Amino acid sequence: MIYGSRDCVYIIDGMDAIEAGYAFAGIVGISPKKWTLRQLWMMAEGATKSRRRDNLDTANLVWSLGSIDWGDYLHYGQLSETGSGGPVQVSPEMQDKIDAEVQRIRKENPGLPR
Repeated sequence: MIYGSRDCVYIIDGMDAIEAGYAFAGIVGISPKKWTLRQLWMMAEGATKSRRRDNLDTANLVWSLGSIDWGDYLHYGQLSETGSGGPVQVSPEMQDKIDAEVQRIRKENPGLPR
């Protein structure tokens, strides 16, 4: 969040202007050298909203979400309701295969979060 006037930035999520510029450029995937902090922030906001829309499209395909508030999610990054549908249903045999694969991956990578 940017606080301050149009010409002066006071606090940017605990970062100084240089850190914020590089953080915003990193979100967009560009070099910050020829852009103002405001331009970088606007591009980062656009990239974040675009990624959120992609996430919703993916979730809609996977879980068949029907009634979600797209506007709130695009703006705030949070779903206000779960929508209709749910996780993909699999047979018990397929679930056993999935569980076995997850256990194998966890054994090979003990540092993974649970």
